[in-house]
Amino acid sequence: RCMADYCASKFGVVGFCESLAMELHRDGLEDIHVTCVCPYLIDTDMFRGVSTKYSWLIPCLPAQYVAHRIIDAVACNWSYLVLPRIMYLVPIAKALVPVRSQHAAADFLGITSAMDNFERKRR
Repeated sequence: RCMADYCASKFGVVGFCESLAMELHRDGLEDIHVTCVCPYLIDTDMFRGVSTKYSWLIPCLPAQYVAHRIIDAVACNWSYLVLPRIMYLVPIAKALVPVRSQHAAADFLGITSAMDNFERKRR
């Protein structure tokens, strides 16, 4: 349902940002900063057909809003920008909550079915 490949690419971006930041630190290049941007869903053609069960909790964010937040994060040299803010809880939950409970929560929140109506873009 397009989730594994999409999530793997996000995972790769986080790993790349973290390793790049570590290499810059190791090489003493403290004036170069890395901001890892982790948005959940952005209201663009890329996500046509994707929906969230509780949009008031985990909304599909307007692209203009996300762009402004990214600019702010880069200007402030943030290491991470996670959108929406509630998604900052995910790494904590992954560390503390058993996997079966994580799956149950993902089912309840509609995360596992968010891409059921995803429309692949044809080239």
